[in-house]
Amino acid sequence: MRRAAHPYFVTKQAMESVVLEGCRRGLRAVVVNPTACLGPWDGKPRSLCFLPLLLSGELPATAVRAVNVVDVRDVARGAVAALEADFFARPILLAGHDIRADHLSARACQLVGKRPPLLRASTRATATAFYWTEWFFEAMGRRAPFPSLPALLMCEARATGIGDTQRALGVMPRPLEETLVDSIEWYRQLGYLRT
Repeated sequence: MRRAAHPYFVTKQAMESVVLEGCRRGLRAVVVNPTACLGPWDGKPRSLCFLPLLLSGELPATAVRAVNVVDVRDVARGAVAALEADFFARPILLAGHDIRADHLSARACQLVGKRPPLLRASTRATATAFYWTEWFFEAMGRRAPFPSLPALLMCEARATGIGDTQRALGVMPRPLEETLVDSIEWYRQLGYLRT
């Protein structure tokens, strides 16, 4: 139901379906499905970036939920490796590190000397509340204080581990600590960290 409710999921599925249909007609394309991405070069609006919101004290709670996070640089390496190996016409999962969201938050906060959020929230309840709040604000012609997409994506997150295809491509994740440190520095350069 979440996937049908938000245009992000519908659009993503439609794009993948179009590419895979093209592959059945001879298109040589790689479809890469990464888990939750972290790392430098994230160009999303600040309101959709987990680490800046967390490290600036703008997230009131974290979730006790297993997630998998992968460095965007490892995703790029995986996409190139898949192209070079002719891994066409099939979705490829690229994963990194399995970790609980609250532990990830605590480690990131520790790196910058901040306290992590003390509250733990239900992922589903938060996503539902954010979704309906966003819908209400949009119906009133206003922007919601929090977009629902990050909470909806958290509902989709889960521990996955490294799959056989990723191993065959030789793309093993860099240390999570490196990803966090480099991400924090990237967001600092962008001016996304408000301390």
